[in-house]
Amino acid sequence: LRAGFVQGPGASFGIDGPELDRDRMLLGTGFATRYLDRYAFFLNYLADVAGSDRHHALAATLRVEW
Repeated sequence: LRAGFVQGPGASFGIDGPELDRDRMLLGTGFATRYLDRYAFFLNYLADVAGSDRHHALAATLRVEW
């Protein structure tokens, strides 16, 4: 990848990285529940899957209202 900045049109730089597949599958699921109208719990999972690489993310949130 070759890139540059608008303010310095003569200066460009290159970035080398792995070759990633353009065909990808993005999967996600989540769960949410409340308890006693004060507490809420959220759990989310996200997967980005391709032949060249895989990325997984898991997020959990506890919300307390008063």
